[in-house]
Amino acid sequence: MSHELLERLSGSTQNFADPAIGEYPFMVVERTRDGRDEPVLGVWQLDDRLLDLLHEADTTKHDVLKLLDKKNDKVRKGRSDEQLGWRDYCRDLIVHAARHKGSSYTFKDPREGHEGEIVKVTDS
Repeated sequence: MSHELLERLSGSTQNFADPAIGEYPFMVVERTRDGRDEPVLGVWQLDDRLLDLLHEADTTKHDVLKLLDKKNDKVRKGRSDEQLGWRDYCRDLIVHAARHKGSSYTFKDPREGHEGEIVKVTDS
């Protein structure tokens, strides 16, 4: 359906802008109640990205705030999973070092950018 719509739009759209000087070749406009066309968005090409953008912006079909909250929660969960993994690693390391009978404990630093570095913990 989107391809058919794009073909119809691109076939009936006249292009008066000059892309060589940086003007958008296509403008998305909103027709106001008093009949005026208000520019909303300039686009370089008519493709599926434009339809996706218009669908995401249509607040009558879905709750934009709810979608944004879902995306933010997903990012936070990914970040917290990373932090929990690092926290668990540090906890295990400290427990292992505390149970160690010697006066020093060494381990390799697993952090990115520190590969191969040796960390030494002493009881002094």
